[in-house]
Amino acid sequence: MHTVLTHILHCCPMESVVFSLLIRKLLFFYLRFQFQLLLLIYLLLSILGYTMFAIGIGTILFGYWRLFKWNRERRRLQIEDLEARVALLPLLQAESDRRLLRMLRENLEEEAKIMKDVPGWKVGESVFHTDRWVPPISDELYNLRPNEEHVHEKFGFQMYV
Repeated sequence: MHTVLTHILHCCPMESVVFSLLIRKLLFFYLRFQFQLLLLIYLLLSILGYTMFAIGIGTILFGYWRLFKWNRERRRLQIEDLEARVALLPLLQAESDRRLLRMLRENLEEEAKIMKDVPGWKVGESVFHTDRWVPPISDELYNLRPNEEHVHEKFGFQMYV
């Protein structure tokens, strides 16, 4: 290619100065690129074993640095999620308590309807001999409700898995 460009440069009549400048610039860029390509090939071929070993160690160290950096970020995000859950926990507990009290009230109303003819029956009397609050079990809550609600509360989405 070099000989073709020099042949064109020397043999062709140069009527235009622009054409000659264009040819000279093309020749200059070609020679410059060829030199850089040869230099790159020489450097790649002359890399010693120790240099390759150092490049490998550097790559591994960079990878571990990025890994540790990502682990710190992920841990920070997990702490943020945990703090959000802790902040929402009282709200979720209050909603659960409201649902539980509503179900207990409905159960007491249903118990009063069912046991109205039984003499000496006290509606809502605790079967436990204590003054402390004892949370009801799911069988106790869903005893007067349809069986599908009880099964859904007891097993949730496990039936579909």
